[in-house]
Amino acid sequence: MTGSEREVLAAKFSRILPLLNERERRVLLGAEAWALGHGGIRTVARTAGVSEATVSQGVRELGLRTGVDPGRARRAGAGRRRRTEEDPGILPALSALLEPEGEGPSPSPLRWSVKSTRELTAELGEQGHVLSADTVAKLLREQGFLLQGPRSAYGGKRREGRHERFRAINDLVLAFETSGDPVVHLRARRRILEPPEGTGPQDSNDRCEPSSDEHSVSSALATLRMWWTSHRSRRPRGERLLIVVDSGEPHDGANGIWEERIRHLGRRFGVRVSSTHLPLGIFRWRESGEGLRTRFLQYWPDGRSVAYETGIRLVSPSRALDPRSTDIAHTVSSDDE
Repeated sequence: MTGSEREVLAAKFSRILPLLNERERRVLLGAEAWALGHGGIRTVARTAGVSEATVSQGVRELGLRTGVDPGRARRAGAGRRRRTEEDPGILPALSALLEPEGEGPSPSPLRWSVKSTRELTAELGEQGHVLSADTVAKLLREQGFLLQGPRSAYGGKRREGRHERFRAINDLVLAFETSGDPVVHLRARRRILEPPEGTGPQDSNDRCEPSSDEHSVSSALATLRMWWTSHRSRRPRGERLLIVVDSGEPHDGANGIWEERIRHLGRRFGVRVSSTHLPLGIFRWRESGEGLRTRFLQYWPDGRSVAYETGIRLVSPSRALDPRSTDIAHTVSSDDE
């Protein structure tokens, strides 16, 4: 590949990759590497500023000329058996370790744990279910659980406070459901993008960090306004709206920013809007419906950029909305703020 061709490919990556999720990026890079032929994986990896392993995985996921079905990393039947097949008791045992204990005849709106995956793994081991913490995390994600916060955040004196906060949120959501008022989960994340030499900004870390700074709050509430105003004919019924904010461990400064902006939003919506903040932990909603995801990119003169990513989802039973989801990407410069 000539220098000019590499520049064209780098420009292409700089425009497209920031708009894609992790798997989409791998697949695109894999397709480009396959098209280049011999040496394509190394060339694409260096141009995009990613590892060769990432590009190789994209080639495998595409299944190009390998007989692998799209979306699979291996042929059907290949590889070792899943741990849940070797030990069918793992999932029931894992479920029993989560709060509230047992599902019961009327499932709780929210299930959670303030324990780390390592602690859950240790408790499963005491019951005779031997597996790794990574496998426990994978099983939880496959069941729809969100895992947030570093391992160090799950211990210490705040654990009981987090548990009580989860329980209070669960009771509050249940009260809104009983009265027929909607509840939405608003997830705010920030991703720092660093530009590898010769290319545009790329993700320096695939894990987003929770954020409650002014830009994150503005992006998150702009997403909520888009979701609310774009469904006038199918808007959830009710006189109140509960916003469950998921932006990291809540603190007084962040809460003040959210509460002030949310009160203003409630006046625009014409309903009484309440908000509460999720603590760090492992959690899953019982059900979810209509959703919207946005990604606002902000470019700075020094070449750095920040992606403010928001996810919003209706988590209380809805009598009006369809379970469809939309993705929106929007790019702003530092002058737009």
